[in-house]
Amino acid sequence: MIAEIENGRIVRVRGDPENPNNRGKLCIKGKNSVEILYHPERLRKPLLNVGERGNPEWKETSWDEALERIAEKLVELKREKLEEALVFLYGPAARIIDRSIVKRFANVFGTPNVTGSWSYCVGPKVLASEMLFGFPYPIGDFANSKLIVLWGTNPLVSRIHRYYGIVEDILHAKRNGAKIVVIDPRRSETAKIADYHLKIRPGSDIFLALGWINYLIENDLYDKKFVEKHVSGFEKLAGSVKDFSIEYVESETDIPAKLIEEVGDLLGNIKPAAIDRREGVLHNVNGFQTSRAIATLSAITGNVDVEGGLIWNPSIKLNDITLGEPLDSKNSKNSKIPFWKDKFPLAKDCSAYLSDVILSGSYPIKVLIVFKSNPLLTLPDTKKAN
Repeated sequence: MIAEIENGRIVRVRGDPENPNNRGKLCIKGKNSVEILYHPERLRKPLLNVGERGNPEWKETSWDEALERIAEKLVELKREKLEEALVFLYGPAARIIDRSIVKRFANVFGTPNVTGSWSYCVGPKVLASEMLFGFPYPIGDFANSKLIVLWGTNPLVSRIHRYYGIVEDILHAKRNGAKIVVIDPRRSETAKIADYHLKIRPGSDIFLALGWINYLIENDLYDKKFVEKHVSGFEKLAGSVKDFSIEYVESETDIPAKLIEEVGDLLGNIKPAAIDRREGVLHNVNGFQTSRAIATLSAITGNVDVEGGLIWNPSIKLNDITLGEPLDSKNSKNSKIPFWKDKFPLAKDCSAYLSDVILSGSYPIKVLIVFKSNPLLTLPDTKKAN
């Protein structure tokens, strides 16, 4: 982002055209950041709740008083050796530098509990990608693709973060003859321009992904050279998906068998292909495993790290000020386990599980410090969160 300043005040912002991640474009939050920064109703001093629990009454107070009150509570936790009873929760608006500072403070204080929106946003996809590829954020090179599969997403409206210019890229590819497949229970705006719209039963995406893997293997439509050179565990994979026949997948997904086969043939015969899955898949109890299966489709068809397929677009590297050894490391002298680790050992954070832990008392959470987030609105199961 490039900010233009006049007399010490930001007057306008624009995207940096030389940045490879956004190529001069800004999302709606970025475009409105100046208005947010200088909005007349923006709070500039802390508010102290002097009312009863459940019936708040807010009183403006000084920064010194607010910080002293918070510090007193933290010192009390330290005195009682209950450092892990402190949880930091940050929202998606708390960007990289903010998170790094929060995590460093948590390291020094002695709590492993720093969590954000990751677990109920892109977490399933990131974990699946890291486990399969060793890289968290591959993206689809739609502009150069000959087959685009959009799974649980409506980019013509949402425009998908991390995909600046996605609408232009998809329409460009379509004009150049690319086939577009949309997998969505709803006839979305993107589905209306697609060559194939698979009206899937909600929550059954994993059956379709595993069914296509089986179909590609059984019909020798996978990329043998790529698999031989880059894929491990292929034989085990082939054996594990044998039960996912086209007929079985049809019964679980409500998608006609003929349509499943037809798109399966496209996946096996058209290259390069870009497959991407979004919140329609991720916000599901099977989001992680479904994401693994979809990523596997890209792998066995040889559409990984190739132009027009999944490509690696690393973020700009910033210095990490957090401690090198996490508190939950087995080698740590002061080993402490985050509140989610026993149930979700692979997760990097798990705000979605926070309400359950607090209500059950299974972990001693006493203090919650929230940065740029609104958990009563954004956490799953709002009635439980409230």
